[in-house]
Amino acid sequence: MSRFLLTHARVVFANEVRDDVAILIDNGIIAAIDPQAAGNTRALDLSGHLLVPGLIDLHCDALEKEVEPRPGVHFPLDFACAQADKRNAV
Repeated sequence: MSRFLLTHARVVFANEVRDDVAILIDNGIIAAIDPQAAGNTRALDLSGHLLVPGLIDLHCDALEKEVEPRPGVHFPLDFACAQADKRNAV
């Protein structure tokens, strides 16, 4: 992995939104927020962009085959969830 600095971002925190924030990423992990010295770290200017650290994409196709096992066949969501629970209860 690499080390890089995200600069000038508008960042959404748990209790506030701050402008012109710098975030240091080290090996894919947030290492520091508003680092004082990042040295010769590669930087990416995020001016005009919103950054939401910790937001996870919850999209998942785990139930897709239970809800629509084949094209044109749809099962109710509660039934599909029950079937998925049975399949995963091994």
